[in-house]
Amino acid sequence: MPVFFIEASFLKNLQWKSFWLRFTKRFIPPRLHYYSWTIYDIQYVFLLILGVFLFYIIGTPGIFLKLLIVCIFAIGLYFPVPRKFFLPFLPIASWLVLFYSCRFIPGANRPHIYVSVLPALENILYGDNLSVIIAKHTNTVKDLLAWLPYGVIHFTLPFLTSAGLWWYGPPGILPVFSKSFGYMNLAGVLTQ
Repeated sequence: MPVFFIEASFLKNLQWKSFWLRFTKRFIPPRLHYYSWTIYDIQYVFLLILGVFLFYIIGTPGIFLKLLIVCIFAIGLYFPVPRKFFLPFLPIASWLVLFYSCRFIPGANRPHIYVSVLPALENILYGDNLSVIIAKHTNTVKDLLAWLPYGVIHFTLPFLTSAGLWWYGPPGILPVFSKSFGYMNLAGVLTQ
């Protein structure tokens, strides 16, 4: 009798293993199936946890639009050619979604913003409140000159840098730049 139970459990275990092998070979890409995981892959666990939290907290686009975006990213990460784009783009996409979702965090859960610190620092460093002086004397030409570096160059420079790195840089530098850029901005939004 005990031999029968051992043999039956062995066959059951063997059937489960063959089913699991067939399932994983069919639905999991071979590169991911045979991938040897390292400590650096924890970043994707962090991005997954952040993505689930943001999926839960964002309210304005409906559930179907959110699921469509998740499906687009899942398809992009499943196939090998778009994976070369989507994998380094994950930190940037997480940063953009986190920046968008900050409006859905209730005010009671946000840290307090101290609006008196900057004028006090201006008084200490410059002897007067520069923000008030600049606000009193407006000039359209100066406003346009201030808008050019912040409104135009500030937003186009990452794209121009990416194009320059892709064209002139060594192979593999663009994914490093995009991950660094995404994590830097993600840390900036998380600390604010």
